[in-house]
Amino acid sequence: MPTNIFIDSSKTQASDEYHLRHIESISSSAEGTDIYLYESLFDSTINQGSYKGKPVGVEYIGNDFKTVTLSIPLYFMDQQQAQDLIDHIMIDKFGEITGTEDEVTFIPDEYVLYQNYPNPFNPNTIIKYSLPEDGFVNLTVFNMLGEEIKTLVNNTQKSGNYEVEFSAIGGSASGGNAYTLPSGIYFYRLQALPTGRQAASFIETKKMVIVK
Repeated sequence: MPTNIFIDSSKTQASDEYHLRHIESISSSAEGTDIYLYESLFDSTINQGSYKGKPVGVEYIGNDFKTVTLSIPLYFMDQQQAQDLIDHIMIDKFGEITGTEDEVTFIPDEYVLYQNYPNPFNPNTIIKYSLPEDGFVNLTVFNMLGEEIKTLVNNTQKSGNYEVEFSAIGGSASGGNAYTLPSGIYFYRLQALPTGRQAASFIETKKMVIVK
């Protein structure tokens, strides 16, 4: 069954409502298979969402040839999603063995709040961040009105790299009620207060998009 490909909205223009303007739909012949469909925040009945649900990736896996063709530049995908896609094609589709590396644990040298992936998402997404120092960490999701939706992290953490899953369905909102978030733009904010300091040394906010 085809899988949806999402565009990283941080790499598109606000003037275009975070939509990728130049996109082509491609369909396979009888010998191939449509494997990726384009997903958009916009309804398929309007111009911005006209390619919603249409194939943008096809594969031809034959006895004497193997090809996978995409009509969307990998740049517009989240970096980790693009890497996972390449690994999936090379290993699962082409049967190629990629190089392996021993897992190395390292302490980051700066605070980083990464773009969530997938983005847009429905209903789950992953948020990653890096901490160069031990300290108190708060990671919270807000709506466009600045109202708190969910506190994901609110405790002391050691330096290192972390990831947290956020779901648009279920859980408990700030008022204690279960929630199902509608499509739209949301924000997540990371605040870090290193141990022994009185003020946060890092505060950053990023946006994410829910599509249904």
